[in-house]
Amino acid sequence: MKKYLYIIVSLLVLVGCKEHQLSSDPGMRLSFSCDSVCFDTVFTGIGSSTQQVMIYNRNTNAIRISRVWMDKGEKFFINIDGENNLDNLRDIEIYGKDSIFLFVRTQIDPYTTNALPLEIDTIRFLVNGSIQSIGLQAFGMNVHRMKGMTIDGPLALKQDSNYLIYDSLVVKGKLTIPANTTLYMHNKANIKVYGGIDIQGELDRPVTIMGDRLDKLFEHVPYRVASGQWGGLYLIDTTASGQEWKINYAEIIGGSTGIYCVGDTTNQASTSQLLLTNSRIHNHAGYGVVMQSANATIINTEISNCASYLLYLGCGQHSITYTTIAGFFGYPNSNLNIHQVNRENVPAVLVDSAASVDICNSIITGVQKNNLVVADTSQHTFPGKVEYSYLRNDSLVGEGCQAITYAGDQDTVFKNVYYLYKKYEYFDFRLDSVSPARGIGRYIDAYPNDRNGLVRKQEHPDAGCYEWQ
Repeated sequence: MKKYLYIIVSLLVLVGCKEHQLSSDPGMRLSFSCDSVCFDTVFTGIGSSTQQVMIYNRNTNAIRISRVWMDKGEKFFINIDGENNLDNLRDIEIYGKDSIFLFVRTQIDPYTTNALPLEIDTIRFLVNGSIQSIGLQAFGMNVHRMKGMTIDGPLALKQDSNYLIYDSLVVKGKLTIPANTTLYMHNKANIKVYGGIDIQGELDRPVTIMGDRLDKLFEHVPYRVASGQWGGLYLIDTTASGQEWKINYAEIIGGSTGIYCVGDTTNQASTSQLLLTNSRIHNHAGYGVVMQSANATIINTEISNCASYLLYLGCGQHSITYTTIAGFFGYPNSNLNIHQVNRENVPAVLVDSAASVDICNSIITGVQKNNLVVADTSQHTFPGKVEYSYLRNDSLVGEGCQAITYAGDQDTVFKNVYYLYKKYEYFDFRLDSVSPARGIGRYIDAYPNDRNGLVRKQEHPDAGCYEWQ
């Protein structure tokens, strides 16, 4: 028995020695977890996040990296096992079947041309006389930085520009945002407007408000699919004379709240008015659109995937036309939890009993059984009308409730209501070819095109903001 034990111990010692024994074999190679590191978009003048690469020695013997260097070494910065000075990255040993960490970051200077600058470099590794390499690549983007800024009057942003908002942007006047403008919002940053707003997006040049993380949560998962990355857009009327809030072709995504409108709370006949057209309010960790003592007209708009109410309609006059309201936040068929919160057990749309609501040619659905609910449960009739629409709901009671298609348990309404991250099959609320929302609408001359610019059928158009094609 002792003899066998001695043999086993001796073998283990020999194997251990081999793992520590350096080899000068020129055929020995390093392995890397990736052959290139790409930073998709980096704000100029601001350092990027850090990416990690594993350097493996898959050989039995130990290996020595005689030298590590970069072709340029200007825009990219590396760190290997705690050392970031290129002059000191020499004679790095990796035991057999072991690995070390390589960390890479970049910082790109602001530029004056309109084209996105592409920065490239290469990391070289000299091992036993052979050179191996990892490619580096980054695109730079200029941004106007705004930190904790309060404007005591109107503010007009520049067209075709990018803004990076830290803390909050407070405007005590009218805020104008022209087409093809993007606002990147840092963690918990808000936009608060104590006046009117005019978002002037266009079909092919929308205005986008989103989080400022352009990198990835981890492999295959970009930050832009995560909710709760920033605060919200708050529109507040403090004048008691009414404000006009116009939002056209806007993408407002990934925050805690999409749009929160507050009119004159002392006056149920508030004249503050939200006109929300051709927009997408998507993937918020709280509310989608909230109307408090203010009126809303919502047309050709998608409001989707919020953890709480997608649309809350307080007292006021509200009109919803050709709008898709879809609540599949955290839907169980998705194979990754990409949110910071869980979905609340609430309907997609909650209506105050003092509101007046007109819904036409729209879709209201989600994971809940009832997705259009009046807050006052003792009120048995709907305060307004719903017609030519698709609802996942119990039957509505009211003189204005007609030509409604109620959801069946096996309905396939949209192209995709889940997120499979490795295949990148993301939520897609355009209509499926077999959708029961097809052909149930009433043609309205004022809105011949859907949100994507497609021409609607003049006889029996589809419900929702997307015409099937």
